[in-house]
Amino acid sequence: MELSNAVPVTNNTATNSNSKMLSSKIIQLNDLSKLPLILYRRYERLILDTFHAKNLDPEIFCLCDDAKSALLWAKDGLATAIFPKSMQSLCTGLRIYEIDEPTLITQIVLIWKKEKKLSPIVQEFLDVCQKK
Repeated sequence: MELSNAVPVTNNTATNSNSKMLSSKIIQLNDLSKLPLILYRRYERLILDTFHAKNLDPEIFCLCDDAKSALLWAKDGLATAIFPKSMQSLCTGLRIYEIDEPTLITQIVLIWKKEKKLSPIVQEFLDVCQKK
């Protein structure tokens, strides 16, 4: 199995269209542990804890503070990058693969004090979020 230029996305994976691919659109952590990885620092602890919980020791090529950089480096074939699924639309020229690991699914939440009145702009933002 060759996954050069693979770009795993949290719960998804994209790979360079020139790579030989798995027949399914799913990849296992065990397969990822055999590849040099670029980790987006924001998810470093989540990703490493997930690998370690399965007794896997991933090869970390580098950590980056910007998921877009991870994507570009993966497109250049430097290593495999793990980044948020929300960036999937930036995977031009890459194939998307799902990472078969429920613990990598994340959510973003909005939190505020109950007794605090929201500013009009925050209330408008909340209203937009609740409509989706």
